[in-house]
Amino acid sequence: MTAKTIAATALERILAIKWEPDENRVNSHIVLFREYLRRATLWAKALNCTDEWPFFDVADRIFPLDRASDPEVDELENHFLQTPFYVAGTIEKTCKWFCHWEKVKNLPRVSEFTLPDPYEPLIVMYERGGIFSTEHGFFVFAVGSFHRGKWQQYDKGLPLLELDLKTLDEIDLYADDDAKLSQLIALNNIKQGVAYWNQWRKYHDVFHPNFSGKNFSGKDFTGADFSGAIFDNANLSHTNFQEAILDRATFTNANLTGANFTKADITGAVLSGASDRSTANFTDAVNSKEGRDNNL
Repeated sequence: MTAKTIAATALERILAIKWEPDENRVNSHIVLFREYLRRATLWAKALNCTDEWPFFDVADRIFPLDRASDPEVDELENHFLQTPFYVAGTIEKTCKWFCHWEKVKNLPRVSEFTLPDPYEPLIVMYERGGIFSTEHGFFVFAVGSFHRGKWQQYDKGLPLLELDLKTLDEIDLYADDDAKLSQLIALNNIKQGVAYWNQWRKYHDVFHPNFSGKNFSGKDFTGADFSGAIFDNANLSHTNFQEAILDRATFTNANLTGANFTKADITGAVLSGASDRSTANFTDAVNSKEGRDNNL
């Protein structure tokens, strides 16, 4: 896809936005907005402009050009002349900056940064009926708000969830169901791989990942930190837990056919109710808790 085509597609996305607030999706709106703040922090640090955080033109910081000659400028201006008053200001600016970004994002100089697209979370939020304003140091949404804080608060953060529409819909669907929402969060983070998962766990060490009933057959979780995880009724056939941290994890009715627990820490893990436990490999597994026979 050429730069011209990419720019045209970006413009089409903005022009297609209805700008009608959707209160039923406010939970995913806030998740998307927080992800934007995280990405804006990464770019602000890379471009030495943390004083401009959280809203700035990333493309202009890399390629300071006269945008007046861009063909989409007039269309954008006409579009925003017809939008509700609450779109003016920051929302309008970020849409224009998004179009600037799309024109340059594939250029070698930009690719060198190896950072995520800065504006995609915001545009997806707008497309899902997300509208925000800033009041007295708070970001305010149709329902709910949170304190702006400082960029340093997002510096070491990790993306909470993927941005796919199915996941975002589930966030809104399970907003009032903590158990299902927690499971959704855990699943989306383990999908990123063990290294990513372990880093995420450092910031969520008290969280008990709920993988009840999930199919992890044949997955490689070597060295994963599953401390306190719930694998009840999960299919763990031939799953590789070598050197994984599984202290206090539960495996009630889980299928352990051919699972590999070599050198895994299973201290305090509840394995007594698992099926086909005898076919699993527990070579050199660590279990320092007294009463091991009761757990195994």
